[in-house]
Amino acid sequence: MYGLKRLVSTILLLIHTESLLAVLDPECDFAQQVVLGQEYYIYNPEYPNNRTSQKSCRWVGQSPPGTVIVISCNDVSIPDSRDCQNYKLSFAPNGDPNFLDSADYCGSTTFTSYTEENSVAIGLFPSSGSQGRFLCTLAAMQVSSSCNCGLKRQVGGHETGVNEFPPMAALMDVAKNDSFCGATIISERYALTASHCLLRQTADNLELVVGDHDLSTDQETNFSDRIPIIDFVQHPLYNINTQENDIAVVATSRRILFNSAVGPVCLPFKYNSYNFLWEMVAALGWGFTDFSGNKANTLQEADLYIVSNQDCDNALPENIQTTQICTYADGRDACISDSGGPLLWHDDYSGKLELVGIISFGLACATDKPGVNTRVTAFLPWIVSVTSDNLYCIQ
Repeated sequence: MYGLKRLVSTILLLIHTESLLAVLDPECDFAQQVVLGQEYYIYNPEYPNNRTSQKSCRWVGQSPPGTVIVISCNDVSIPDSRDCQNYKLSFAPNGDPNFLDSADYCGSTTFTSYTEENSVAIGLFPSSGSQGRFLCTLAAMQVSSSCNCGLKRQVGGHETGVNEFPPMAALMDVAKNDSFCGATIISERYALTASHCLLRQTADNLELVVGDHDLSTDQETNFSDRIPIIDFVQHPLYNINTQENDIAVVATSRRILFNSAVGPVCLPFKYNSYNFLWEMVAALGWGFTDFSGNKANTLQEADLYIVSNQDCDNALPENIQTTQICTYADGRDACISDSGGPLLWHDDYSGKLELVGIISFGLACATDKPGVNTRVTAFLPWIVSVTSDNLYCIQ
């Protein structure tokens, strides 16, 4: 039976490995079975403080056969050095606990990646006189052998063409018969949206609208469908004041029927460490066309550019986090009721649409300030952990 996994708590890798590995530090050498449907936090024992000991730490994990492990490190603060020759955080995608073929990280950075098979090894290797810290999450994921995601119908126009973006969906308030937020289809049962869209909502009052273009009529497309939502899960660390971790998963009561007008987006597993800086993305929604105007009946597209978090932080009163991604374009922006909708990036190599952001908040609409969105790559482990029955394309 399918269903969303409600993660009441996450699990630190705290099983000692004396029987598995030559111990680096008896208090800092761990192993864990990584089961489907759980998200695991790993960090230096002193976190959020720096590790002051010069002893190395190591974490190894193994997931069920046929799965891979997705890891996202959103806080890495380690003294920088050339090629990370000194203090470093090492990630071995082949699970080698000796780190003979690892990716090394240092400085202030973030990264997301996934393993080659079903084992992972992570090591923290301090240098003399230096201090550093890190925080990562990981989750097991089932992998699909096919990649029928991220398809786009090739039409023109800036009101979007009818069914131009098959992954696009809307959240409908059943009692009010009104759409109030966007969403993005990620599988036959699940869609992503913003966590703030689901405040004060109950699943029995929600429907997911798919395959639609003009919400005021059912005449312009034969693919429109309204599917009851059976459940939703908001990110457990969603902060209503700062809008950090503004992401949620909704589950439908029946399968979403895929066709040329309705289908899943690609999640950016293969672009996991790409910051998308200055790339153009399409922000989609049925929201207000301006701050004091009316909601659009037809799906609208705004082509925006990804700007740096530093520029965004300088322009806004909020402190922008590494788990957020900012957009800007003169005279164009997402607006009220576009929240929860996608930022779609067109992969020129594959021709597919990748979901890189979820619309979160901004100051009014189309001002001289950037808009703030949830950075999807930062939440890949969480997404796959709450949808553990789903298979994902990582090609």
